Amino acid sequence: MATMTAEACADILTQRAALHGGTLGDILNETPVCLWDSPDELLTFWEGKDLSHIKSQSLYPELAQDWDNIVPEDPGPNRARGSDTMTDTEVDIALLDGVVDAEFIDIEISNDSVEFLDALLTYVD
Repeated sequence: MATMTAEACADILTQRAALHGGTLGDILNETPVCLWDSPDELLTFWEGKDLSHIKSQSLYPELAQDWDNIVPEDPGPNRARGSDTMTDTEVDIALLDGVVDAEFIDIEISNDSVEFLDALLTYVD
């Protein structure tokens, strides 16, 4: 199976970030660094995560595109919370869960590439 190019991966992640006014750099800043060297790892991580707003978009529309208000989170807890503001504990759990998920993904998928990483970073503003 052919590996996705850095450009194609960057396009997918950029489109995902753009839904919340973000860039490739914004979504990478929310992604554990151990995944940056593999398109499969990056996409696997983000297929399983929502871009969750700490303060909901409905109650705080001015923060909808503020990336200091966004964390990667599993869809279940994010969607169950609705418009409630995330507690500090919920933010900590989401961030820790992301790190744990990333470690498992990094172990399971073994197509790390310095060349991919270097190419991906050329698309960051």
